[in-house]
Amino acid sequence: MGAAYPPLCPLQGHLPLQGGEGAFLRGVGFCSDSPLVVEMKAFPHTPLSPLEGEMSAPADRGGEHSLMPRHTQPGYMRANAKHLRKQMTPEEKRLWQVIRVHRLGGIGFRRQMPIEGFIVDFAAPSRKVIIELDGSQHGETSISDADVRRDAKLQALGWTVLRFWNAEVHHDLDGVCRRILAVCREEHS
Repeated sequence: MGAAYPPLCPLQGHLPLQGGEGAFLRGVGFCSDSPLVVEMKAFPHTPLSPLEGEMSAPADRGGEHSLMPRHTQPGYMRANAKHLRKQMTPEEKRLWQVIRVHRLGGIGFRRQMPIEGFIVDFAAPSRKVIIELDGSQHGETSISDADVRRDAKLQALGWTVLRFWNAEVHHDLDGVCRRILAVCREEHS
């Protein structure tokens, strides 16, 4: 057997322990097939509620939150993004439970974020990384061609676009998380 890697993605409902820096989270049941008991150091800016991680931080707060600027978007873009956040696919919900509230490597992600006329599934603004989840319809030529043009425009703006099939998120969430983390680390160095 090869080297066993610890799983990266806690299951839904596995929230950080309150207590700030130095607090530990002990959890059972991760995304890999065998349940493990692990301890993870909580992040220094542990939100008080699960929703706080999605809100913008006050200007004087600093930290990782200040690296995620919010740009003014037209009203219809904000409304479309809000609608899409309420209508997430099961695969988007599953990935969101892993990457929200700085759970994946301490990186801040946003969901259904408007960027230059596009609404991307997930984005890490501090790392300039976009994550797109594609269903089977993205295998069709016309949609695939549109995805290529969209990715080229976003890359021209300095973003790195990662695309995953829904089946990858469903069957290999640890592998998806490892790839996201690797790219985010490359973009940050």
